[in-house]
Amino acid sequence: LPISSPHKSLRLPLPPPPPLPRRIAPRAPPDPTRPTGQRDGAQEGRAGGGGGGGGGRAGQGSMCDLVARTGRHQQRYEDGRRLVAGCIPFRYRADETSGDEQKKVVEVLMINSQSGPGLLFPKVLIL
Repeated sequence: LPISSPHKSLRLPLPPPPPLPRRIAPRAPPDPTRPTGQRDGAQEGRAGGGGGGGGGRAGQGSMCDLVARTGRHQQRYEDGRRLVAGCIPFRYRADETSGDEQKKVVEVLMINSQSGPGLLFPKVLIL
């Protein structure tokens, strides 16, 4: 009589496949009565205080913490492509080509793509 290992019968079922990305409804047109930097109430509710974080409003001079949408299944998709939210590093520089000292030029930081020709915005790591 052959001896069978007890581990052969311990086969676990495979986990279910991850859910397909759900389609997000089209964005509503902007409300003309709201300031342009103000965010939706759903995002304000997720803001993590931070001592006068401003409730997610831009231009208040302080930043707020938002919960990151980590994990591929929690990302937002549009037309089958993943939407990425982030910061665009830029700076103002005085325009040296014109005689007007009030004129400013906006410089945007972009890097070369490693996967092909073209430029893209860098990932910013904030510590």
